[in-house]
Amino acid sequence: ALQYLLKNSCSKETSDSPDKWMMENPLFGHCAVIAAIVQDFKGGAIRRSLFPKEWADKLGSRSHYWNETDYGDAGSGVLDLSRDQFPTDFPYEDFISGKVGEMSEDKDWRSYIFDPKFPKTRERYNALKQRVDLLLASNPLFTDEKFQRAWELAFSGQSTCPKMRFACSVYDQTGILI
Repeated sequence: ALQYLLKNSCSKETSDSPDKWMMENPLFGHCAVIAAIVQDFKGGAIRRSLFPKEWADKLGSRSHYWNETDYGDAGSGVLDLSRDQFPTDFPYEDFISGKVGEMSEDKDWRSYIFDPKFPKTRERYNALKQRVDLLLASNPLFTDEKFQRAWELAFSGQSTCPKMRFACSVYDQTGILI
């Protein structure tokens, strides 16, 4: 749900490269602000790596940010909701693992993202966060506790259905029981 909300909230105004942003690639230029919003929702740490020169030139960016949480892909801990901005030939797995590019210091990069010397980043974050919050509030499925519990269970890997992911929640007047 968060990936949907972010992708549908990104715009030219919230991109760090508005001149290169396109509707066909709405996540382009959003990695820092998306990582901060994901951290708001999921916790964990924001990680950063520098692109190799050839990719920095192609992408028009020096670095990329992503999240490291308990909600990562296949238990890896990597949660990168801006990953889809990269072209198909970008060596993403090698980049995130540090085989390509240069891994930055192993720390949470949130304070760097919001450093006062980058006021535009804070403005982009505030604008994107406001759009996500508005979209989130506009659909009762995103705010309904019963739906959220079933959604969480269905995509937690605990569903035993071999073809699709289904879950249900049991509740009474006092709230959700399971």
